[in-house]
Amino acid sequence: MKKFKLFASIASMCMALAVLCFGVYSAQNVTYTIGGSISYEVTDVFVEISARVYSVADQKTTEEMTSEISELSLKSFDQIEAAGSGYTKTQTLTKFTTSGDTQEDYSFDAKDETNSNNGVDVNFNNAYTYYVVVNIKNLSPSKPVSAYINGEVTLGENSNTNIATYVSQHNIAQEETRNIVLGFSLKDRKASVPSDTTFSCPIKVDYNGMPQDIPDGLSFEFNNDGTAYPADYTGTQETITIPSRISKDSNGNAIKGTDYVVNLCNGNYYYSNIGKAKNIILAEGITEINGDAFASCTTLESVVIPNGVKEIDYEAFNECTNLKTVILPNTLEEISDDAFNNCTNLKDLKLPNSLEWIGENTFYNCGLTTLIIPDRVSRIEPTAFKNCTSLTKVIIKSKKIDYLANDVFDGCNDSIFTGDDNALYLSDGTNPYHILYKAKSTNITSYSINENTKIIGSAFDGCTGLTSITIPSSVTSIGGSAFSDCTGLTSVTIPSSVTSIGSDVFSGCTGLESISIPSSVTSIGKYAFFGCTGLTSITIPSSVTSIGSDAFSGCTGLESVVVEEGNPRYTSENGSNCIIDKTTNTLILGIKTTTIPNCVTSIGSSAFNGCTGLTSIIIPSSVTSIGSDAFSGCTKLASITIPSGVTSIGSPAFFNCKSLITINYTGSQEEWNKITKGGNWDYNCPTDMKIVCNYNAN
Repeated sequence: MKKFKLFASIASMCMALAVLCFGVYSAQNVTYTIGGSISYEVTDVFVEISARVYSVADQKTTEEMTSEISELSLKSFDQIEAAGSGYTKTQTLTKFTTSGDTQEDYSFDAKDETNSNNGVDVNFNNAYTYYVVVNIKNLSPSKPVSAYINGEVTLGENSNTNIATYVSQHNIAQEETRNIVLGFSLKDRKASVPSDTTFSCPIKVDYNGMPQDIPDGLSFEFNNDGTAYPADYTGTQETITIPSRISKDSNGNAIKGTDYVVNLCNGNYYYSNIGKAKNIILAEGITEINGDAFASCTTLESVVIPNGVKEIDYEAFNECTNLKTVILPNTLEEISDDAFNNCTNLKDLKLPNSLEWIGENTFYNCGLTTLIIPDRVSRIEPTAFKNCTSLTKVIIKSKKIDYLANDVFDGCNDSIFTGDDNALYLSDGTNPYHILYKAKSTNITSYSINENTKIIGSAFDGCTGLTSITIPSSVTSIGGSAFSDCTGLTSVTIPSSVTSIGSDVFSGCTGLESISIPSSVTSIGKYAFFGCTGLTSITIPSSVTSIGSDAFSGCTGLESVVVEEGNPRYTSENGSNCIIDKTTNTLILGIKTTTIPNCVTSIGSSAFNGCTGLTSIIIPSSVTSIGSDAFSGCTKLASITIPSGVTSIGSPAFFNCKSLITINYTGSQEEWNKITKGGNWDYNCPTDMKIVCNYNAN
């Protein structure tokens, strides 16, 4: 949540000295200053504030004072003659918005225009009551403001006065005006009042942490972990606010407070009975929209989700068939699977710029008409917008798409695409060929990608007959599964414009015999070349600083692995035929001809996964850990030497090593027993496998 602060200082009014019965007057003007601040944590709230000081000669109760000041403050902002005071000064502050970080100062001085005196000695035997009214009007389009004042008054350094603090607290709805009162009595006080006297009145408008009122008919269940969740709504209001924090009274009922954090689910239980409520506002402070939270709430028509929420979990609004409006927060990063599935009346939706990931079936069969994918989105999972038949405009602004499934828009109106005889493209608003979305047929054999294309989605996933592809120099990113299972491809030329190779890009391309990764590439995604059994060599350029897990797993034909000199993160250490992450000294890829160098301290997860040609390996004494699946699927591995320095073996590190009869361990049997071994670390290994301890590796 963005934080915006406005600091306001108001100088106001000089008391009419004539109404003070026992004053000793001196010859200078007296200025009374009310200083204060306003801070709040909201987005796009428009608030109007004004402040006034009043003096009333009669002693009044707090209730009377509050009532009277409300009446007074509804009058003109001009000078008000309060009973017995003779003088009051008013100043209205300028309107402000929170469109960006704001810091402004407002101040003025009010002097007693009828008396020119040099200081005042005052005997406060009379029952004068002074109070400040801060007028706040919430002009926010979506959210109420919770406002409160903490006030304190002091009358100079030499004063024996320290006026008690008054606190007022209100919820201010859209277009509503409230007068928040700070009052203080000067009865039975004696003080010398210098000209620099300051009344301190900090004002705070703050969503975060403020207890909210509980709508009538909304009940809660309480958990032992300090959380609570809505259990039922039997009220009659069509619009309700679900608070973020509540308390529990002696009878176990929910009341206004701050003891319990409100979640929207409890395990498998979800809040499905919203009764007559059509509009739900989730209060600031709620940070999670749990899975199934409002699933099948067919009465629900609108929901406002507050800033602070980063994820909307699976099926949160699934089957909310009457849901028409959703206000998403600027903190949202993920919308999980089926979150708005079958919300058929959801026509207009603004995805926030913070969004990074859209899950599977998220908006399946929704009524959306226009869709703009913002800049930070990197993944859109299968069928995310499938059967959104009303969609007539799709703009993908993101330049960071790592994965765009080729069935995301299946069943949508063809007007959202630009195409030719063989493929469909999606626009970024200016370039109609921004993303290559999908091939029109999996039977395609060759294709030249449009020269304006920037990103290749999972366009050719499963095109087993594809033997030739031309990638233009305009392309900067090859997204996830772009050529997955294209078994007919034997070679691909990647242009020097490409900076990233996504996850699963060439996964299952068993016919791929050679690939040249240009020096422009900085990242290679997980499983990028998984199962490319035809590859015999791979060279990692010095530009690559990120390699995903299992990027080359199952490349059983690899004879040579080289990392170019000068790579800041990876090395192949003197022709050792492996890839080592220098930042952690972890071997992340080994092949059948690998010799593990002494600089390695850890065998990474899946490092030799699927290396069916590996028959034996010696792990040097520098190694202390063997990761999960490190040698999984090494079916011909018959001999391995493990040093005594190893303290952990992950699960299942040696899965399906069917030929592993003997493990040679350089330590004692006692030391072997102390190694932390993950469950099933030796799953499907020979039942008669032997551990030879005190083995001499030399």
